[in-house]
Amino acid sequence: WRSAGLRLRDPVTGRVFPTVDEACVTMVEALEEREAAQRYRRESEALCEEAERALRADREARQEAEARLRAAEIALRAKRQARQEAKAALLVDRQARQKAEAALQAERQARQRAEAGLQADRQARQKAEAGLLADLQARQKAEARIPELEARIEVLLSRRAPDSSLEIAPGSKSVDRSSA
Repeated sequence: WRSAGLRLRDPVTGRVFPTVDEACVTMVEALEEREAAQRYRRESEALCEEAERALRADREARQEAEARLRAAEIALRAKRQARQEAKAALLVDRQARQKAEAALQAERQARQRAEAGLQADRQARQKAEAGLLADLQARQKAEARIPELEARIEVLLSRRAPDSSLEIAPGSKSVDRSSA
């Protein structure tokens, strides 16, 4: 039933009621809007869930990055401590080497002094041996001259006058050889 000019109106509000065609179109449009809104809501929910998943993944990645950063800081501190310990050990080694070098230098100096003392002792011994050799040669010369001197003494004694207060018989030896 379609009447082109006939329309119903609410007597209280004055509002015009839609026709059946208009009501159907409005209802179809409302259904389409509702379906679009539901689709939009589903898409929004999916986007929200995806955003939440991404946010959770970002949080997990950030937590993992923070854990790696903490581990790296711990490793860095350990490396720094190891470097400080190595520096301290190197300093101790240097000091020990310096002490050893000083002791070695002192030992070299002591050896040089000892060698100089030995050299001086050798020279003193050589001088003493040379002196003893000279004394020995002088004694040998003196001993070699003893018989000659004794013969001269005898000659001199035999030439002396008999009135001398010294009477030494010829052939007697008045010289003590032990003192020579």
